[in-house]
Formats: sequence, C-alpha cells, structure tokens
Amino acid sequence: MVPVSFCFFFLLLLLSAGESSSQLVSGPHITDVNILLPPKMKTLYEDEEDLTSRVNVHHEVDRRANMYRISCQKLGSYKLVFLRGNLLGIDHPVPAVAEALLSVHCSLPSSVVLIVDEPVNKLDVIRAASQADRAPGRLRVTPVTVANGQIIRVAAVGISEFGEAFSNSSTLSLRWELTSCNNLAYWDDDYNSKMTKSGWERFLALRNESGLCTVRATVSGIDYSFKSQYSTLLPQGSESTLTDAVRLQLVSTLRVTPEFNLVFFNPNAKVNLSMTGGSCLWEAVVNNSRVAEVIRPPSGLQCSQMMLSPKGLGTTIVTVYDIGVSPPLSALALIKVADVDWIKIASGDEISIMEGSTHSIDLLTGIDDGMTFDSSQV
Repeated sequence: MVPVSFCFFFLLLLLSAGESSSQLVSGPHITDVNILLPPKMKTLYEDEEDLTSRVNVHHEVDRRANMYRISCQKLGSYKLVFLRGNLLGIDHPVPAVAEALLSVHCSLPSSVVLIVDEPVNKLDVIRAASQADRAPGRLRVTPVTVANGQIIRVAAVGISEFGEAFSNSSTLSLRWELTSCNNLAYWDDDYNSKMTKSGWERFLALRNESGLCTVRATVSGIDYSFKSQYSTLLPQGSESTLTDAVRLQLVSTLRVTPEFNLVFFNPNAKVNLSMTGGSCLWEAVVNNSRVAEVIRPPSGLQCSQMMLSPKGLGTTIVTVYDIGVSPPLSALALIKVADVDWIKIASGDEISIMEGSTHSIDLLTGIDDGMTFDSSQV
C-alpha cells in the first residue's frame, strides 16, 4: 500500500471552549496523533507535555465515523499529524501506511460578520458577507431582502486578520440587538432553544409585515467561565470593531395570479400575469418553450406584471424565481394553450330587441373538457 497524505486547514479560537470536530474517512484505525510546531518553535517539539497543553486532541468513539475533537489552549500555529498504523504492528519497517496533516491556527478574531437566512455557514457566503461594503458602525450598506412570515437563522462568524473564517468562536460572548423591528420581527427563544446551543446563532421570527429591521451582533467579552484568566487578551475598544449589523428588508412572498390560465392559440396574442409581493427582482422560465415564452413587460411594470406569448398547443409550467431574496423563493403558474372547441351565447336561447335599440350578447368559448377562455381573449 502506498502511503497517502492529506492537508487540511482550520481556524480555531483560543481557549478550551474553542473547539472543532474533524472527521477522517477510509483506511484502517488511527494509531497515533502527533502535534508539531512550526519551525520557529521547533525547540518545544520534544516537550510533549507542553504541546498537549497548547492543543487538545480527543478521540470520540463513534461507529459511524472516526471523529476527533480538537480544542485550543494557547495562541499559536500547530500541525496535527494523524497516522494510520500498519496492521502488522508498530515494529513493521513501514509503521504508518498513511497520514493526514491538519493545520490549526489558534487566535482571536479581528472582526465578525453576520450571515442571514442560510441553513449553514458556507465559505462562499461568509466571504461575500465579509467583503460587503459597510457604513460607520459596521452597518452593511445594502439591505438583505427576506420573505416575511417565516423563521430565519441569523449567525455570526469570527474572521481572522487574514480574512479566514473561524470554525468556532464560542469562547467569546455575543450581544444580539434588534433595532426598528417592532411589529416586524422578534427573537423566537423557544425555537432557538430547540435548534441550537451556540450563542453565535439565533432564530428570528418574521411577522407578516413589510419594512426595514436592523440586526446587530457585538462581542461583549470572554465567556464568564474564562473571563478572569483571558479578559486582557481582547484588544482595547474591541466592541467597536468586533461588531456587525445588517438591515433586513422584509417583503411579502411572491405570488403569481392567476395560477391557471387557459390561453387561446394566437402567436400574436399577449397574456398578462399579475405579480404581487416579492423583491421586484425576478426571473421566469417555462418548462416547455414550444408552448409559450416569457416576454419582459414595459418599463415601470416589471414589479407587477409578466407577459407570455403562446407559441404552440399544449401545457407548460411557468416558474418565477424571486432572486432578490436569499435563498430565492419561487411561484408557479400553469398555462394551457388551446384552440376553441365550442362557442355558446350566454344571454339565453331567445333575444328580443326593439327597433332602434341595442343589446349586448355575452359569448362563452371553451374547450371540450369544460374549461372556458377569459372574455378578454374572445
């Protein structure tokens, strides 16, 4: 078997509460874990006790995965080498058939960023949030649009001086604040207690109202159980830098009406669908382009109307994505393009008209299954 090595990189916050889990997959059981220091700290390599006082590695027994819980004890950069032992024993000429290298940087964040309405803290989302333009007080310039009437997750992430995200910053305490959110949103403490044990994420209940609401998270200090020992490690004035705020633009969920439309087949015809709610930033697609196509409405009507042009007989589903909210929401409409199968005078079987007068006649047109066309298409 050819030895294989892997390299990972984690950022972990200082202190024993700053910890993260690492999973190794495939291969035989891990037989040893070595902790190495960078070359400039090489003199401490021989002192095993000193190394383990800096980074703790605890193997968690789990039949489904090979899990190791890693916690930082002191500031610094370290490398963990996970060795997979040879099944023939440690006296074999090749005692380790594979190894995995994990770089660990134990530090304090230089800033924090808020992640809004995301199920997990994905790196690309964290990076985009970190690079967003901010006003004084670290208020994000561009509001985040969210659909109202739901519970959303709001999370804070520690960012290093190099712009990398911390895997865990729970040793630091956070203070959460809502501003101008009356009648718009509130913290759902019951839901929060069921979903998370971390103070670095909260669940916000949005009412069925529209408006602007500001969420802010600020590092208030070291967790009380470590405060006496490590409170001097936070920089002076950290509350002004270790904070982030974002404005939430609450909008109603996008709706398309009518949800079903019977359209008379005429390539020159145009059909209007009304749109309500949403962020006014939408994209529409049809699952059968041979039946209908989407036409952008005239300027000034983009937020309230969508136009369709029939292309052929058949049925298609129009899906409208509200790309102005994150994650995007969608609304559906079913379009059926058909020819007229029957025409009926709706005014009755007999009509009496006096000489010199006029009388309106209502016509119904439809198809064999009983559905009728809108009168505007007749």
